[in-house]
Amino acid sequence: MSSTTKSPPSSTSTLGACLISFCILAGAYGLHGLGWTGGMIPILQSILNDPAGNFPNSDTALIRSYTGITPIDTLLMNLVPFFGPVVDRTSLPLTIFSFFMFGQFGVGWSLMLLESFRGANNGLALSFITIFGILVQTTGFALTSPIWFLLYITTSPLARSPATTQSMSSLRVPLSKLTVFPLVLSIGYIVPSAFIMLPSPSIVSMETRQKLIAAWQPFPIYTTILMYIFSSLHSSSSTTSSSSISKAYTIASNILYTFLIIFAVITNVLALLVTILPTNIISIVSPAIASALKGSPIPVSFSTVYVPSPPLPSWKAVNLADAVHTFLHVDTYVSGSAALVWALILRSRARNGEKGTGIDMVYIVKLLIWTVLAGPFGAITNVMWERERLLVETEKVKGGI
Repeated sequence: MSSTTKSPPSSTSTLGACLISFCILAGAYGLHGLGWTGGMIPILQSILNDPAGNFPNSDTALIRSYTGITPIDTLLMNLVPFFGPVVDRTSLPLTIFSFFMFGQFGVGWSLMLLESFRGANNGLALSFITIFGILVQTTGFALTSPIWFLLYITTSPLARSPATTQSMSSLRVPLSKLTVFPLVLSIGYIVPSAFIMLPSPSIVSMETRQKLIAAWQPFPIYTTILMYIFSSLHSSSSTTSSSSISKAYTIASNILYTFLIIFAVITNVLALLVTILPTNIISIVSPAIASALKGSPIPVSFSTVYVPSPPLPSWKAVNLADAVHTFLHVDTYVSGSAALVWALILRSRARNGEKGTGIDMVYIVKLLIWTVLAGPFGAITNVMWERERLLVETEKVKGGI
């Protein structure tokens, strides 16, 4: 924990807490308020309440038992139909946005997981990250993640005090966890996500697709279990030299942040290019994608993919795909806004009491460029990488390197 008494909240932290609190309200309204008034929840309920109900956009019966454990099966039965329009490619704007969110969500979850492991956060509510991961899957990222960010900036010593007041063990993520993080994310999140994207029925049956979607739901549990297993194996062979550990820590953190940014860039750029390039250009690389874009009943453009519907109580979804698309818009943009506030607060604390936040027009332009290149969570990852470098500099000052 912190080596000194916690500082009172700064004006920056107070403003940040207010902004994140607003994001919590926006997430609750956008996900669940609009979910009811816009029609998504009633549509899903009609599928569930029909004993002969089929999986969305198919003639395959909805699976109602996965494990034989009634509470778990009931939860999965409620979650799985939501993902039907996400993966069936009947709405290409939704499919493209879902691919974009695949990267953004994965990176955002990774930042939360990473921060939960820092020494200063050990034992705090925010360190019980698996619970928050389950809540993300059941209540939405735009509601759960801002709650977690608010807990962080109000309870973590790393958000309440300058980094120079913290011990080195408080600032660091255990090296064993940091080193295996890319592998854990790949196996625990990326691979299961790739499986649910497999075409049906050409590669997997519709019944298998439902089972794959159900198996994807507890990925937060997969990542934490894999982290425990792989980090335990790694720690047994790790070095004990202080200078070697510090060097290894810097290398491992650089590898991780590079991995996250590359992941965000690839998924963001591919989705963005499909929306802005003419189909005759796309056909040079992939005639199949170009053909699908030309035949799409909903025109694919930047607007139809990325621009959300007005968040008004009077808004009504055209169909389930439209409702899910709006849900994912809210999930991405609200959580991204809260995460940006959180990341900037942590960066300012890592500046070790320097006056101001270090945010000027040049920095804002830099953030915008990163957002275009890597999406909102890619830009946030870059902020957190800057903060990591500042923490390393703090360790140098304190004699840790």
